[in-house]
Amino acid sequence: MNKQNVEESPELRYTDTVPLQKFRKQTIGIAGLGATGKAVATTLSVMGHKGMWGSDPDEVEIKNLGTQGWHEKDIGEPKAEVLMDTLSNRRSTFIGNVYKFEDCFGDGAEIPRSTTVFFCCVDTMRARVAIWNTLKSKHLLQGHKIWIESRIASRILRIMTIDLSDGAMRKYYESTLYSDSSAFQGACTDRMTYYGAGIAAGLMVSQLVNWLNYGNVNMVDFMLETIGVGVTRIK
Repeated sequence: MNKQNVEESPELRYTDTVPLQKFRKQTIGIAGLGATGKAVATTLSVMGHKGMWGSDPDEVEIKNLGTQGWHEKDIGEPKAEVLMDTLSNRRSTFIGNVYKFEDCFGDGAEIPRSTTVFFCCVDTMRARVAIWNTLKSKHLLQGHKIWIESRIASRILRIMTIDLSDGAMRKYYESTLYSDSSAFQGACTDRMTYYGAGIAAGLMVSQLVNWLNYGNVNMVDFMLETIGVGVTRIK
C-alpha cells in the first residue's frame, strides 16, 4: 500500500497498532449476539473485517433495547438476522446464524469449521460447556487459534484468553467450567449494562490484537470491577 492509499485508508488511525494483514486473514466466530457479542461484532465491523460469522437462536425482546442497543422495530426479529442486515451496510462481511453456536459445525460447514478466532459471549455456563465440548469432540480446539471469552455478573467483567495451541491453557480453561447453579446469582436488574458490554468487547478485541501482534497474551484470565475500576489478575 503506497503512502497516498494509506492516508486515504479507513484503517489509517490504527495501522501501527493492528497488524492488518494478519487481522484480515482470520475467520472469526462469535457465540452469542446479545450485549457483548453484538458489541464485538460491531467493533470488528468498524475495523473492516470481512470474515466474520456469528450465531444466536434468540429474538430481540423489549428488555434487550436498553442493554443491547437494538431498535424498537427489531422486537420479535432474530438477533442474528438483524445484526447481519445492519453490518452489511458497513465495510465488513458478517454471516448470522439463527442456531445455537455448537450446532453450526456440521461436516459441510466450511466457514464455521475454518474459524481461527472464537469469541464466546454467551451468558450461561451450560452454553459455554456445550460449545466447548462440541468443538473439542470435532478436534477444532487446537492449532494456531484463540478463544476469547467474557463472563459478566453485576459490575464485574471477567475476560479469558486461551491460546488453543497450548494444551495446558486448554486444561486451565476447562478447570473454570462449572454448573450454572454454582455461579453468582445476581438480580435480573443488575446483570448487564450497555456500557459494560462495550468495555468487555473493547478488552476482548484488544486481546485479539495482542495475540496477533505478539503471538501470546499477557493476562490469560483477569477481572475488571467497574465501580472502583480495579483489575485483578487471576492467571
